[in-house]
Amino acid sequence: MIAITDSRSSPLVPPAEHAFFIPHASSFYSNSMGAYVVFCEALLNLVARELGDKALTSLAGRERLIAEMNIEIG
Repeated sequence: MIAITDSRSSPLVPPAEHAFFIPHASSFYSNSMGAYVVFCEALLNLVARELGDKALTSLAGRERLIAEMNIEIG
């Protein structure tokens, strides 16, 4: 398990095997959220690369499920 948080005192840290700390001290909400989004996207890409074809198969299944539920994003 990994924790992605902004503080070492977060309750997410003790049970995690790895913890990543992303500070959010900013006068703009979007700046701090941007750091989280970029970090998470990079982490997901690394995991997908490690999983290879297994990741693609899993993602394709989720995309089919979302399409069947007729969920639109936009």
